Parts: sequence; structure tokens; C-alpha cells
Amino acid sequence: MKWGRKYGPEFVNALFDGVGRHLAAPYRFLCLTEDASGLKRGVEIGPLPDLPLDPRFPDRGRADETFRKIGVFRRGLAGLEGTILFLDIDVVVCGELDRLFAYEPGRFCIIRDWLEIRRRPLRRLFDPKYHPHADANSSVFRFEMPEHAYVYDHLRANQAWVDAQFRLEQQYLGAAVGDRAFWPKDWVVSFKRTCIPTFPLNLVIAPKPPRDASIIAFHGRPNPDEAIAGYRGSLLHASRPAPWLAGHWH
Repeated sequence: MKWGRKYGPEFVNALFDGVGRHLAAPYRFLCLTEDASGLKRGVEIGPLPDLPLDPRFPDRGRADETFRKIGVFRRGLAGLEGTILFLDIDVVVCGELDRLFAYEPGRFCIIRDWLEIRRRPLRRLFDPKYHPHADANSSVFRFEMPEHAYVYDHLRANQAWVDAQFRLEQQYLGAAVGDRAFWPKDWVVSFKRTCIPTFPLNLVIAPKPPRDASIIAFHGRPNPDEAIAGYRGSLLHASRPAPWLAGHWH
């Protein structure tokens, strides 16, 4: 999905090329967007899903926009059916993707959130919106259509409950799906948590490529282009240049 001006067409094109290099099975590559300018030939274009929340509910700032992802579960969207792998626009494909389609067939598969694992004890005590199953990261998930269309239908029918329980769409998604599986931790990794050395080593040692990953997720900053060049940010999140990423994202 691509909307607004935060990400340009080069992010879609780099993802399109990465999928082409690492997926052997026949597939459709679909970009849901309101602006298809600059996208490569071969990228199929679909309509941007509606934001499935009533605007009368309290404004959660930018978090409201993330709920647009739940629109991919709407029946009939762009003629989607069968097994669907959703990829955030800023992930980097670096290894075999076929195993992500073969793993736990028929089940909903998603990332177990890296940060949630560490902060769960504190959230359980102090966060009024803590939910025991809100532990997913939605950068990469796989679902079946129409079997999982109930996720969209449930959100539309239970907006007051969702608004009271969850801040982000990935928290809702992790809790809304009954039968779910997490990806093996080495298959979909975090650039921040896996590749960048911990502070203060991140200031002097360059990020290292993961050994057996299919996808590197970029949540927050840096983005892939920033990681290639090196990212300053704060001392804790700074990273040295990672030129090896350019072989996967270009």
C-alpha cells in the first residue's frame, strides 16, 4: 500500500524487484494506491482501501491512518482471493519468499513484535489498553481471502470496542485473528533489533546482514535508503553505513 507523500515510487519498485528475485512460484504483485505515477511496468495497480473507522470516534492522530491496512481484508478488493502476503512498502526482500507461502498453510501468519516482547511486563502493569494478544507487528503478514474477511467486518461492526482497546492497527490485528501463527524469528527480522549493534557499538561498528532472513523490516527510522547511507538520528538509533543493503534494495 502506498498513499500520501511519505514514500515515493522507488520504494514500490525496489520491493517489486526484490520479490521478482526471490519468489519462484507464480504470483501477482499488487500495489494499492491513489497515485501510480513512476511505478514499473509489471506492478499491478489496485484501489486504495477505505479507512474502516467512523470519523466520529476520538482522533488518535497518525495512528488512525495505520488502520487503513485493515482495508485489505475487505471482500472483493481488487479481485483478491486465495493466499495473500502483505508487505509493508519499506521492507527489504533479501532471501527466499516461497517458504513464507508454504509455512503453516491456511493459517494467518504475522511477525511477533520485537518491542512488545521486551515491554510486555510494563504494559501489563501500566497500560490501560494492554491486551494479551496485541503482540504482533504487521510489516509482513499472510492471510486467506475470503476466509479472513471477518477481520474487516468485525472492525466495522465493533468500532467502539476497538477504539477503547487498541491504539494501532497491528495491536488490533494480533488480537482479532483467532488462529494465528508467528513467523520463525530468523525469517523476518528487524533491521534495528537484528542488524544494528547495540549502543554504543552502533556508533563504531557497521550493521551486519542477517544470516537466513527472507525479509528485513524497517519500523520507524531509518528507512532502507537511509540505512544504506548511514543514519544519525539519536545516539541510540544511529547506524553506520550498510552498503550491503544496496544489493537488495535498489
